[in-house]
Amino acid sequence: MDMKINTSKIIDERQARAWSQQSLADRTNLSLRTIQRVENTGKASLESIKSISEAFNLNPTDLMLAPKKLENKSTILGPCISWGITIGSLVGLFMGIYWFEMGVSLLFGTVSGLMIGTTIGTILDSKSNNSNTA
Repeated sequence: MDMKINTSKIIDERQARAWSQQSLADRTNLSLRTIQRVENTGKASLESIKSISEAFNLNPTDLMLAPKKLENKSTILGPCISWGITIGSLVGLFMGIYWFEMGVSLLFGTVSGLMIGTTIGTILDSKSNNSNTA
């Protein structure tokens, strides 16, 4: 399983010793292609991380990236979802009043509006989260 590593740390350590990628590959018994992949993608197997850290006389954890803290989304509604629900409620109210005058339930229109608003808010929230992570 590949793990996320700090590529800048590896490159900095290698350059501080004036080692080429080939030199690091020779010292770690890894292929040049593996060293290039590790430095370019930031992913390496545990065995590769151990070999590279030994070559630099470092602890393997010094090369690994700390995992990102995940926000508890079960208790926090994104602002886009909140706005979507608000707008959906207003749309639902107007839909409900219109349908009530047409002989259909006011509740049906309000619930439909909430569903539409929640869907719109969820889509906007997912797009805003994608743009924040890019």
